[in-house]
Amino acid sequence: MPRWVKYAIGVVVLIIVLIIIIPQFFYIVDETDQALVLRFGEFNRQKTEPGLNWKIPFVETVTKYDKRLLRFDAPPETLITLDKKNLIIDAYARYKIVDPKVFFETVLDEAGADSRLRDIIGGELKKQIASFNQSDIIKDQRRFGFIDGVPTIVQATRDEARIKARDIGVEIIDVRIKRADFTDPIQQSIFQRMNAERQRAAALFRAEGSEQDFRIRATANRFRTITIANAERDAEIIKGCGDAVAVKIFAAAFNQDPEFFTFQRSLEAYAELLGNQDTLVLDANSELFRYLNDPSGVLNGQLPAGFPSVLGEAPPAASGPIEAPDRVGDIFDSDTIDQLVLDCEAQSGFVQFLDGIVENVDVVSVFEAGLTTTDINWTVGGQKFLLRQGETQIRGEPALEGVFLRDIEIDDVKDRQVSVTSRREPAEDEFGNEILLAIRITFQ
Repeated sequence: MPRWVKYAIGVVVLIIVLIIIIPQFFYIVDETDQALVLRFGEFNRQKTEPGLNWKIPFVETVTKYDKRLLRFDAPPETLITLDKKNLIIDAYARYKIVDPKVFFETVLDEAGADSRLRDIIGGELKKQIASFNQSDIIKDQRRFGFIDGVPTIVQATRDEARIKARDIGVEIIDVRIKRADFTDPIQQSIFQRMNAERQRAAALFRAEGSEQDFRIRATANRFRTITIANAERDAEIIKGCGDAVAVKIFAAAFNQDPEFFTFQRSLEAYAELLGNQDTLVLDANSELFRYLNDPSGVLNGQLPAGFPSVLGEAPPAASGPIEAPDRVGDIFDSDTIDQLVLDCEAQSGFVQFLDGIVENVDVVSVFEAGLTTTDINWTVGGQKFLLRQGETQIRGEPALEGVFLRDIEIDDVKDRQVSVTSRREPAEDEFGNEILLAIRITFQ
């Protein structure tokens, strides 16, 4: 073997030995670590400052601990409260190693620290939990700080555990309760109670809804019944007055030419009695054939019954076409008929008339039983009238004709002279006064 090869192998071996031996003389302390130098397993010195340090190889060893905050999670544990109830407490703590020598001598490593902290923190939690009622713990004892000058559970646990933790070289920074739960039987009981409460609340809502539904339906049915009753009453009164006016018109028309109307009635009788399939056997001098025998209506030398009392002892009318006069149409025009109907309704007490000054206009909307009712009231001459859209007619003021009644403001009509035609309503207001509905307002 050449000599240079032997030298090369020796250099390589030396380099390998140096690579293995030199690190045994030095060690590095990181910024986040603190180190203990142990000589034959016993504490010799500690280094907390970062940097490169030396040690005796194969005699001294280095143990490093984290300088940062460490987390300790206590396992969930069932604890008894002051009122003898069970709670599952799940807590955690934050701590840091402040004395590595004591830490090494007492607990050796983080696993040993967790075991000791479990005893320290668990014991303090058990003592503090036993000092408060279950409801207080659930409500406000889980927070950090003081309540009325008294430390909360986590505050007192941290303060007491911090003192005991110094014996193992650590400082407890914080203790918190992650959750405080009821045990399974209690949770089931609570869930059942909550479900019962929700069911009771739902039943209450349904009952209130049913009550509201019944109230709305009852109100609507009442309005419907009142409206139909009023309409039927109004229809009967108006129909009766219309019949009375019709009788007056027919009587006036009959008095103008009784002969013509008697002849017309006879023709109507012929149309009803003499059909295509009818056969009548009557005397030729029968009353039915009065106008068939003589167009003047003379039968056996006599006029129809009632003629003398109407026309006097007038001679029989000449035969020939009968012309009906048109004087009745001139006398009973539409305004006259309307006035006759109103006079009839006034005599029955259904309507009444009032002339006066408009004093006030009031629009009130009321929401009740799901329905909105709008009352429009005018005060005329000290008398209040109710107005309804579609039932109240305004005359004599073109600017207000066709306008929604609720849109008419008091400034539009105040101090104006009006004539009001009103109708009695069957209901009464809250003061027991009769309600009058204005059906026609005429401005002077």
